[in-house]
Parts: sequence; C-alpha cells; structure tokens
Amino acid sequence: MLTVVLVLLALAAGFGLGARAALQGGKKLHRKGGYPLLRDLMPIRVEPRTPGRLRFLALGDVGTGDADQARVAATVRRLCEEQPQDFVVFLGDTFYEAGLSGPDDPLFERLFESQYGQLGVPCFGIAGNHDVKRDALPLVLCTLRSRTWRMPNFHYGFTVPPSAAGSTPIARFFLLNTNLNLLELIRLRRELQPDARLWTFVMGHHSLYANGAEGDWDWPGRRYWHRHLGPCTDFYVSGHNHQLEHLRVTGLATDYVVSGAGGSHYRAHVARGARFKRSRAESLFVYRDNGLAAFDVTAGRVRVSYLDADGRQLHAFERTR
Repeated sequence: MLTVVLVLLALAAGFGLGARAALQGGKKLHRKGGYPLLRDLMPIRVEPRTPGRLRFLALGDVGTGDADQARVAATVRRLCEEQPQDFVVFLGDTFYEAGLSGPDDPLFERLFESQYGQLGVPCFGIAGNHDVKRDALPLVLCTLRSRTWRMPNFHYGFTVPPSAAGSTPIARFFLLNTNLNLLELIRLRRELQPDARLWTFVMGHHSLYANGAEGDWDWPGRRYWHRHLGPCTDFYVSGHNHQLEHLRVTGLATDYVVSGAGGSHYRAHVARGARFKRSRAESLFVYRDNGLAAFDVTAGRVRVSYLDADGRQLHAFERTR
C-alpha cells in the first residue's frame, strides 16, 4: 500500500520521471534505459588482486573533456599504477552534454578511452542524466567495443569475490539507473535482501543527500529508501552534485558518499559566493573542487578516502564490524 501511495505522490508533485515517461507512451522511458536487457550483456567477475582485500575508486561527472578532467584522470592512472585497484566506478555523466549518439560515437574515444582506456582494470559505468539525453543504449553497447568499459545492463550488480570462485564474498554492489527515480528503487527492493555477512554498496548517479546545487533526492524517493533499502545498505555512492561530500542521517546505518567532481566542480560557484541547497542529512565533510573517492575493503573494515585532483587525502573515515 505504501508503494502505491508514494508513486501517486511522486506523479502528483511532478517527480517520478520514469513513471511520467511511461504515461507518455514509453518513449522517454526507453531513452532513459527503463527497459533493461533480459540478460546482462556479459557476466561481471572481479577477483581481488590481494586475497581478502578489495580496492576501488569512484568518481562521477568526469566527461567535461577539459583540463580538469585530464588532471583527475592522470591521478586515477597514477593511483592504479602505484597501488593497483581492482576496479573503477564511473558514477554517471561520463559523456557531456547529451550522451552518445551510438556505440561508435567519437565522443567515447575522446572522453573515456583516451583518459581511462589503459587502466587495465574494469571500469563500471552508470547512466547519468546527461548520458541519457539521447539514448542510454549506447552506454551498454560500448561494453562490446572496449577493453575496460563495463556496463552490461542499465541496472546490474555483482559480488566480490564471486561465490563461484570458492572464496567467501566480502562485498556486494548494486549499480542503479537513477534516471528512473522511484521506479528504480522499487526494482532494487526486489533484489536487496539483508545480508549481514557482506558490505553492501548501492551506487547511482543522483545523490540521496548532498549540500550542492542539485541537493537531495525528492521526498518520496528518500522516504522509500529509508523504509525499505537503507537498513540493508552500508554505503550509497553517487555523483550529480559536483563536489566531494560525506553525509549521515541520525539513527540510520548508511554512509552517503558523494563523488561528483571527476571533471565538473563547484569552484567557480564558490568564487561567486553561490548559495547551495541545504541537505536534510548531516554533512561531515564537503569539498567543492575536483577529486575522487577511494575505497579499501576487507571483511571487517571499510576505509573511504576523499582525494583532491592530485591525489592528496582531504578526509577519510572507517567503518568496522
């Protein structure tokens, strides 16, 4: 009953982008990746380079094609060389301003391959709002033409290490298509069951909470999250707000990690004295210039480090169990 009420509220208030698209005949829903492939384009299998330990980087809003993107990308390449990562997650808006026209769009070479194509680790993609302005499907199809880009579906997940590997999994990942708003959270609820043995990471482009220009997710989405998904989730990792931020909501278990400054940033906004939207969550750290987030995961501990554009640590926190 609650689900029905929230969907109706979202429609009435002008939210629920995916639901509105469906009412408009499905064209917009299709463009936004609303109809996932029946099967992932290829299986996801990540074997940690160090047994029992997982390292990965997460950054969003990289696709500016300017000196800021190049600077952060150089840092990503260096980090992957100095302390080998197991994978990198791109949290959406990898291809400004309107996504890809097709899997052979030269923009893919210019904004992704030339910067990150030689990392030597899987680079998992998420659809941002700019990425789907034309069509989300090329993001998936580019998985077939790249040695590193991996986005086998619009919504997908995996565990590390894989259960089939014979090792005990330490973390599970759910990568969302948040362009569908509340509909995507309803879909996730069918997959996300409590499992205290694993660290749970949910990743999407849009921030649930952020003190940025875009601010928090809408009320129906936040309410649904806290009732059904937050209790099963240790970390929600997002971009969209062009900054680095760490937030928590009193009494709830999830840490909210915003890493949307891999190319875009709020540096000019700060210089002009811009006022940002105030989040309903408590902000423990915020940095409104370029950078990224680094994760170090074992069965008993997760350390999250926020790094500036040159890789210097700005803030870090740990969770243990």
